[in-house]
Amino acid sequence: MKTHAYLIISINTFGCVIEISYLFLYIIYAPREARIFTLKLILICNIGGLGLLIILVDIFIPKQHRVSTVGWVCAAYSLAVFASPLSVMRKVIRTKSVEYMPFLLSLSLTLNAVMWFFYGLLIEDKFIAMPNILGFLFGVAQMILYIMYHDSKKTNLPKLTSTENQPTNETNLNEVAIVAVGLPDARTENVGGSVRPMKTPNSSTMA
Repeated sequence: MKTHAYLIISINTFGCVIEISYLFLYIIYAPREARIFTLKLILICNIGGLGLLIILVDIFIPKQHRVSTVGWVCAAYSLAVFASPLSVMRKVIRTKSVEYMPFLLSLSLTLNAVMWFFYGLLIEDKFIAMPNILGFLFGVAQMILYIMYHDSKKTNLPKLTSTENQPTNETNLNEVAIVAVGLPDARTENVGGSVRPMKTPNSSTMA
């Protein structure tokens, strides 16, 4: 749709090849449940979502507005990508450890966002410039967290442990002594300390 965008097309083609390689390796070595879940996401989001976008834009969007429409969609995806480190930042704050957030990755994210921002600004492309503002802010925030916690001791998050071998207050039935208690015969009555048999109905009177 956009003409003379060779730089954007080339870098994103390379990125697609790298990401497909990552997904391919993950599908090979992941457990069966994770593999099935990943394949479902690929079919729904990557193939179904992209195909639906192309069909809807081609049918409902006039040709002169297609570039801006796809641009807004791409900007939304870019914002989602830049917002994804929020989970890692939350884990760093909770554990006070930066092992989940390498410094070079945060630095690369920041430099990449800065360069793409100025590129979009120079070519007056708001769909490139705007999302990278957020990418720059998140990159700076990650580096600040790294400076704050790179010397801190790691705090492990609590893990759920199995209670299979844990002591419980439940009583073991095998260890309970069974006491037999003698009950009075239902056919006897204890009156005044004496025992006398109870009267039983005569079979002749019952008829």
